[in-house]
Order: sequence, then C-alpha cells, then structure tokens
Amino acid sequence: MESIFLLELMVILILSLLVLFVCNYLKIPLIIGYILSGVLVGPFVLGFVGSTQIIELVAEIGVIFLLFTIGIQYSLKSLFEAKKLVVLGGALQMVITTLCVMALALLFGTPANVAVFLGLLVSLSSTAIVMKVLQERGELESLHGKTTLSIMIFQDLMLIPLMFITPLL
Repeated sequence: MESIFLLELMVILILSLLVLFVCNYLKIPLIIGYILSGVLVGPFVLGFVGSTQIIELVAEIGVIFLLFTIGIQYSLKSLFEAKKLVVLGGALQMVITTLCVMALALLFGTPANVAVFLGLLVSLSSTAIVMKVLQERGELESLHGKTTLSIMIFQDLMLIPLMFITPLL
C-alpha cells in the first residue's frame, strides 16, 4: 500500500514538474498547470492514480498549510485599515452574486432553498487560489492585491455563520 502511494506520488510530482515547466514557458498561470497535471494522472486519462482517497487527504493538508501561510503573511492591522472597503465590498459582492445566482436558479425551476444555497456557494471565492495567482504575478503587495486578499479573508470569515445557516435551508 505504501509503495503504491509513493509510486503514485512520484509520478504526480514528475509529471507536475514537466507540466509546470511547459506552463512557465508558455506564460500560463501555474494553477492551470496543477489542474492539468491532476487531469492527466487521474483515473480518467492516464490512470496513474487509481484511488484518490490518499491524494485528497494530502491535498487537504496542503490547503491547510497554504491557508496557514496566508495567515502568517497577512496582518489583522491591514484588514482593519481597509475595514469599510472590505466589509462593504465583500458584503456587496456576496449579496449581488448570491441574488444573481438565485435568480438564475429559480428561473430554471430550482427549489428556493437550493437556489439560496447555490447563490451562497457561488458567492464565495477560493482565497488559496487567488493568493497564489496574485503571488505569481507579483501583485500580492500592491493596493489591489491587498484589497482583494482582504475581501477574500472577509469571505472566509463569513463562511462561519453560513455553515450554521446551511442546515436550516
């Protein structure tokens, strides 16, 4: 079992490295390279990875470390400095996105509780992915980078009350 996992991990790392070199050469964001690597080694294309359970566990640990890195690099002071923009911008973005997705879902005959859930789900963004893209482009310390990251952290914090509301839908 462990030897199969190590072999799968080695194949993933080698193929990912090759794909990332190609993405870097073609000036394609590395996030796309990571996704492309997963598609290639996954069970539906080359089939190098049969069971995804262990890979998913390792991926969760990776996301935890990435989010921890965001926390280390980001000070609460900068969040409070832009609090009006962050709270207003973050809340406005979530409300508008939720309402638009709800309207579309209801238009297609989706039940109201499912439409609300879909709206809330789509209104949230991936802090980890956005941070990685901003970091790749060297824009993490720019004004728009800091503002974007602040809004993303606001969204992450809003996820806590949303988790309590979700079972009520």
